[in-house]
Amino acid sequence: MGSADSPRAFISASFVTMRRSLFIAALRLHALGSAAIRSTSTGFAAISLATIGAVGLGACQPRIGDDCLVNQDCTGETQRLCDTSQPGGYCTLFNCTPTSCPAGEGICVAFNNTVSTVEGCANPGRTSPFARTFCMRPCEIDADCRTGYACVDLEGDDPWGADIIQLNPTGTKICAFPESGGPIEPDRSGEVCTGSENGGAGGAEQ
Repeated sequence: MGSADSPRAFISASFVTMRRSLFIAALRLHALGSAAIRSTSTGFAAISLATIGAVGLGACQPRIGDDCLVNQDCTGETQRLCDTSQPGGYCTLFNCTPTSCPAGEGICVAFNNTVSTVEGCANPGRTSPFARTFCMRPCEIDADCRTGYACVDLEGDDPWGADIIQLNPTGTKICAFPESGGPIEPDRSGEVCTGSENGGAGGAEQ
């Protein structure tokens, strides 16, 4: 009987060993599969977070003409400044050039570029020492500007003596806070520049 049971015992032991090996192999494959899934999920999560972050940053990117309190409110891809001399602040780039304002977002304007628009005071050949350049938000109508600001056309005379110096500007209108004073009279006197009431070149009349 011992000789008859010996093959069965060997086969039974071999079967148990094989089952154990298969079970261990299955566990290893399951562990490897889970690790791969976790790795893939982590990768997808990282990509998703990066994408969401990029979209979020793009959505929060401050624009020329936005309101602000400090420079940090305007800083994004470029070092913009908050012009606190404007009501509610105005995000801008100071000392802009004809090509330095963000494309489609701002145009370069030189304020105080005209010494004077009064007849007798104007000097087309003279560069104003008071000119300062700023990136301004372009517009077509008042609704393009934020509350309290108006879409002002700089094509003619304006109260700031401003000129658009942007290279190939898309228009001549900008979002600016309207002046509180009345319009400049077209027949305003040039006495302040000529020294005479009638606009002559001599000194004041005696």
